[in-house]
Order: sequence, then C-alpha cells, then structure tokens
Amino acid sequence: MKKAYKKLEKFLKKNEIPFGEVEHDPAGNAMQYHKVLSVEYEKLVKAILLKFKNQKKDELAVVIVQANKQVDLEQMRILLDAKEIRLATDKELKDATDCDSGELHPFGSIYGAKALMDQDLLKQEKIYFRAGLRDVSFTVAPERLKDSEEPIMFTEVNVIDENGEQVVASEKTLPTDDEAESIEMMRHSAAHVLAHAVLKLHPDAKIGIGPAIENGFYYDFEFVEPINEEDLEEIEKEMNKIIKKDIPIRQEFKSRAEAKKFYTNWEQDYKLDLLNEIKDKKISFFITGENDFIDMCRGPHIESTGKIGVVKLMRIAGAYWKGDENNPMLTRIYGVAFNTQEELDNHLAMIEEAKRRNHRKIGKDMELFAVFPEVGQGLPVWLPNGYVMRRTLEDYMIKMERRYGYVHALSPHINKSELFEISGHLDFYKESMYAPIKIDDEEYYLKPMNCPVSMLMYKMKPRSYRDLPMKLGELGTVYRYEKSGELHGLQRV
Repeated sequence: MKKAYKKLEKFLKKNEIPFGEVEHDPAGNAMQYHKVLSVEYEKLVKAILLKFKNQKKDELAVVIVQANKQVDLEQMRILLDAKEIRLATDKELKDATDCDSGELHPFGSIYGAKALMDQDLLKQEKIYFRAGLRDVSFTVAPERLKDSEEPIMFTEVNVIDENGEQVVASEKTLPTDDEAESIEMMRHSAAHVLAHAVLKLHPDAKIGIGPAIENGFYYDFEFVEPINEEDLEEIEKEMNKIIKKDIPIRQEFKSRAEAKKFYTNWEQDYKLDLLNEIKDKKISFFITGENDFIDMCRGPHIESTGKIGVVKLMRIAGAYWKGDENNPMLTRIYGVAFNTQEELDNHLAMIEEAKRRNHRKIGKDMELFAVFPEVGQGLPVWLPNGYVMRRTLEDYMIKMERRYGYVHALSPHINKSELFEISGHLDFYKESMYAPIKIDDEEYYLKPMNCPVSMLMYKMKPRSYRDLPMKLGELGTVYRYEKSGELHGLQRV
C-alpha cells in the first residue's frame, strides 16, 4: 500500500487534476450500498479504489469522497498510470479503513492501508458509505494536499457539457445539498419512467441499469429489433403520458428467492446477473402504480411520476454490459431532466453553443487538422493553417522555457525495448504502448514518453552538483495505445 500511496500523493501534489462527467454504473461489480437510507445526504460517501501494478504484487490505494462528488475514473486511471480504477467493494473498503459498508468511522486503518479522505468528512463523528449518487465534477487542489495521514480537499466545481467541453460555473449556479438530492431523485425516477415507456412500446426488451447522471439520466436496454434516434420521439411521448398520469411510486422488499423467481419468469437475464451480486437478504424494489413497472433499485425516488419536471431524450449509444468489452453491447438511451422548461431550454442552448465552439468543428471549418481513415483514428494530420498555429505556440513555448534556463533536444520516435525495460515502462505501462517493431532480431517501440532518452542525455558524461538543476526540454511526439472511445478529436476523454 505504501508505494501505491506515495505514487498517488506525488502525482496529486505535482498536478491539479481536472475531472469531467462520469457515468457510474450503479449495478456493476464496483458498486456497493449502505443499508441506512435515512441518514443526512451530506454524510453519504463513496470509496474509489486505485490499483497499481508492482513487480511482485498489485498495490492498492483508496480515496474516500462525498457521494455527490464526480470523478472521471478512466481519465484519473490514465493520468495516474494506474492498472485499474473503480469504486471499492465492501471487502476492499473494510481492508482499507477497518470499517464495514454502512458505517465508516474516520478513520480506521488495517494492514497499513490508509484511505485518503475528503476534509469535510473528517469533521463528522460518523459517515455512511454509498455509491452512485448525484455527480458533481471537481478539481483536486494540490496546495491543500497534505501527507497520506491527512485528507484531500476538493474544490473548484466545474460543469461538463454533453460534448465533453468544460464550462466553468460559479458557485451561485450550483444547487444546495437539499436541492441536489431532490433533483437527483427526480432524475433517477425519470430513468425508471424511461424504462417503463420502452417496455410499453417494446415489451420483449431486456433492461439493464438506469441511474441519474449529471443533468439527466440513462437506461440500458437489449432490443429484439434495434432502434435508432428517430424512435426517441415516440418513447419521449410515452414518457410524458406516464408523467402526466401522476402515477404513485412505492418501495417494496422481496426475499432473494422471490426476486429471483420474479426475474426468471420475466426472463430478465441482466437483472438476474445484478441480483447475484447483491448481498442483502431483502431486495429493494420500486413499483410504479399497480405493478405497471417494477424495478430492482435501492432508490431513493420521488413520490409519483407527476413530480418529474420536464424531460427530453437526447441520443442513443452503445454500452457494454458493466463496461466490459467481453460482455454484450446494449443500447443506452440518454435523457435530460429539469424542474422547469426554462432550465431545459437554457441547457439545450448551452449544448448548441458548445457544438458551435467544439474544437472538432472549428478544426474542420478552419482547416486546422484532419483525421483520415487511411492514416488511422487518433492520428490527426496538421493542415497548413493548423501547422502555422502549432508552430506559433511551439515558438512561444521555446522562448518562454529558454527565459527560465531550459535547453532543448530532440529524440527519435522509436527506441529499443532495452531502454523501456530499464525505465520500467515495459513492466508498468506496456498495455498503453503500441506493439513492438521487429528490426534485425531486435525489438523497438514507438516511444510513449520522452523522459527515458532525457535520462540517457543526463548520464552521457559525469556531472557536478554545480550543473544542477539541468533543465532539458523536448517538443517530442509520443504515442499511446488508446482504445476506441478514449479519444475526442485532439483530446483524450
């Protein structure tokens, strides 16, 4: 644990890490819930588990944050060079904090596994663990970060729009805790209404999960006949009918055997998969009307469908079941929900403005860069207009760095495998590197970083302490193996 935490602390101290929107999977392996639903909302937390690959065994780190804080898990994993990142299970939380899911006393420790915790949480005598509540993006402020025994303070709230563009929001635009909980419940209930509407129109569909997310909700489905975005209008109309009827929503508990029989008879395989992962003896269900729609869910939800404000279905996308590419691809329907039509209109206007300012659109309109299928996805070509802009930025960077005493060098795009064995990249980073290139019985790799060659430049002759610090810069091209969906124009997402 100690090595993992040192790595985590070093990175957080050095960088201010911005996080964007993340859609937590509230039914996957990573998701656990507390059993106390009546506690104050601000006392609910979630635990994020980081796994780092070590030479002998994997090292783990845990960060405890409030449940209404949002973390882009995949971006955080990439930035921290972690092998795996996800929400912690009951056992992992227990090992890290010496506390059970349900109660977390600041702040236990077992096997030397100390969890980093949000500063505000330590002021409370007792807090409760729950995952998957409303997400609010945040930034880690490195100047507030102390030693591993101390917590992390989270500040600077940001908003990420539908296109992944960051819009800084003032504190005044953010809802209070009570308002956030109410909006969260409304959007969660809107996800249930979406599934209700889909099953009325497509009774043979299989349903997955449907959480609330930033500004809205989604639900995953497996359709017998694929749908497209033209079908969203009909589904949205059916949702509005259900909302207009103001159908009551109630909670009911079933035994594990009853729940299994219910979903077996209904042939809902994905719900049975989720049921196998729930450890509770009594399973929580939320029922709309007189069994009009029944969903296994911990809630909480609003009292009736009529309490839902205005909704709009935005788009569909493919999503692997539980985020695992080895599982079936489901159809995810995204929607937004707000209390008023004015709020919805403002949100839609912001999306249109973000589309207008999207760097991919600007890049195409101004002929700055292009991505050609013949060249490859994730390999942008700088066009003449864009190259002028790039050279201008590079010239500015070089001049500024020289003012601060830097000298510059340039290294080859490929290096022998021996170099990356010495640097440790092949042990800890190989899955993010391109496949090796065989040349005359030797292996070469496209370099993922410039620093190994910079180390060789430093070592090429004896140096005195008087030579330090040695400030060496390189505007080099590096190559990272990215999965489909991890790139967004010129940005990694």
